[in-house]
Amino acid sequence: MKFLYFLPVVLLTACATSAPNPEYAANLKSAKAICQAHCDGDYDAWKSYFAEDAVIHAAEHGSDPLGVDEAAEFYAGLHAISEDITYDGIFLPGVDTLQMQPDGSVRAYIQWDSKFKPTGEPFPGVLKAYHYWNFEEGKVHQAGTFYDAGGFSNLVASMMPAETPDPATTPAE
Repeated sequence: MKFLYFLPVVLLTACATSAPNPEYAANLKSAKAICQAHCDGDYDAWKSYFAEDAVIHAAEHGSDPLGVDEAAEFYAGLHAISEDITYDGIFLPGVDTLQMQPDGSVRAYIQWDSKFKPTGEPFPGVLKAYHYWNFEEGKVHQAGTFYDAGGFSNLVASMMPAETPDPATTPAE
């Protein structure tokens, strides 16, 4: 019977929520600024949110982790095929995976939209992605992106306009 007196205390303690990490608000602002810098193609601004030794994981299968400059070059390359990039995201606080406590990191489910630059037509649908940014001392020290990279590559290939043969290299009939 005495056990029943302690049961509510145990249940309330188990269900208690932890306080939000005080760094999350500033980190959230940085994560949104990173997304906007990508939309704007401003990779100097984009890089300013990352620590010099940050590690960035791209979505492509088998790809090696990227440094900040490599990642900026990779994402800037998307502007060769895309224009008018916009995003709509749901941003959430991340947790330390060992202690399950808010750690100031930012997670996001983002829908990216843009136009296909070679044709000016909108991409069909949106690119749905999951992103994470882990922070140390106000800078991103690790980031990653998950989306269907193969499907996106296939979509881009299918949208490329057919090449017109060059009359100078086409044999005369």
